Formats: sequence, structure tokens, C-alpha cells
Amino acid sequence: MIENDNRELEQKTDVGKIVDDLLNDLSSLDSTKINYYIEADSQKISGNSNLGEILLLTTTISPEQLNEALDQQTAQADSKEKLGEILLKKKFITEDELFTALSYQLNIPYYREINIEKIDPEIIKKIPINFAKKFRLIPVLIDEESVTVAVDNPLSFSALDDLRILMNKEIKPVLAKQTDIIDAINK
Repeated sequence: MIENDNRELEQKTDVGKIVDDLLNDLSSLDSTKINYYIEADSQKISGNSNLGEILLLTTTISPEQLNEALDQQTAQADSKEKLGEILLKKKFITEDELFTALSYQLNIPYYREINIEKIDPEIIKKIPINFAKKFRLIPVLIDEESVTVAVDNPLSFSALDDLRILMNKEIKPVLAKQTDIIDAINK
């Protein structure tokens, strides 16, 4: 009986020591270490160029759901429907989850919202509204060398190239939802 009590006491002491060690480790974390761990985790995800695998790592989608969407995409190859569109239609993922995964895949930032009040009106005036609406893009930031532009399709190279010529600056695309871009253009 006493032997069992001693084992329980040792186990509780071991668990207590583990908890104390863990708390000490956590208290020694500073912003530099936290950013290092976040960056390392982000690199694991962004090093993966397969959208499906990124979604499996970053969302609650199951492998079965992903395979169902991939099967549908293969069966309807002539429709050229994108995997993300299929997953959204089936409500397996949200639009935010898709854009976050695309952000990792393409290694470009995702703007969850566009704050039109923070955009310099002079930048917006430089882009014809019909061009902005057609290609669903809006400039969000400008500096001496470049213009950061929110787009829903950063792979629309011809639109980005046309914009580069129009602005006479390097274009840095960031992802944003189509509805957010259209809303910002219309304000």
C-alpha cells in the first residue's frame, strides 16, 4: 500500500516537474522566438505547392472530401473548373480558407479585408475604373518603386503586366476576395 502511494506521489511529482518546465519554457519566449516558430511553421506549409495538401494541413477538410472534389474535377475535365471552386460549391471549405491556402501556395499575402479609407485616392485615380472592374483589382499601396495591388487572380499575368505599364512601376499582387475588391472599387 505504501509502495503504491509512493509511486503515485513520484508520478505526480514528475507531472508537476514537467508542467513547471513547460511553463518556464513558455515564459522565456519572446517575440523573436515566437516569430521564428511561426515562420518555420509557415515554411512547412508554403514549401508545399499542392493546393489540396495545403488545405489538408490548414483546414478541417478530410482526405475523402478532397478526393471527392478531385474526382469531380477529373470527371469534368472539359469544364476546366478549378479545385477551389469545386470545394467552395460543395461547402467543404470557406472562401477565407481557400484564399489562405492560395496565399501559402503562391507565397503572396492575403488581405482578408480592404480598408478603402486607408488607400490614397490618388492611386485609385491612376487606374481606369473599367480596367479595375474587368480584371478585379485595386491598388492598395504605392511607394517609389512599386504598387501593391489586391487581386482575386494573381495568375492573370496580362492584367498585371498591363498595370505595370500603366503605372510605370513594379506590381506586387496580394490576394483578396472578388467581392471585397468590387466593393472597394465601387466606393
